[in-house]
Amino acid sequence: MLHKNILSFTIILLTALCFAGCAPSLPKGMPPIYPCTITLTQEGVPLKGASVALIPEDTTLNFTFAGTTTSSGNIEMYSHGKYRGIPAGKYKLVVTKKANEIQNEKIWTVSLVDVKYTNPDTSPLQVDIAKKKNEFTFELGQSVKIQISPAQTLKQYYGTPDEDK
Repeated sequence: MLHKNILSFTIILLTALCFAGCAPSLPKGMPPIYPCTITLTQEGVPLKGASVALIPEDTTLNFTFAGTTTSSGNIEMYSHGKYRGIPAGKYKLVVTKKANEIQNEKIWTVSLVDVKYTNPDTSPLQVDIAKKKNEFTFELGQSVKIQISPAQTLKQYYGTPDEDK
């Protein structure tokens, strides 16, 4: 019985050590990162499918910090696309969510969030990532549909289909 317990403990210990050692090392120049979860709502409802980017106040950070919200409006932020977490510091939050509108044989793109959130110069949303687990919640106000591209005919948008010869 003691032999089985020692074997089980050894397997668990080796598995834990493997997973601890299997975490990808950070790229050269990236400071330590800390977990960051953001929740976005619009009119009190979770905002699904929004793209979120954190723009660092520290302009020497040459990495991307982004992700997309889930159906519950949550996003776990990643650094450089694959490292779970964000370096400590202050960031502007940029949120975009777009859709295409079609009416009367014309198509254009609309923003489904107020355009002030789509630009770091105008976004009022900020986070301060601390050396701990970070959780933030933001309410983006009224649902909107703001045209952000000129209307095109469907033919202009999709182009002429290739003809079989």
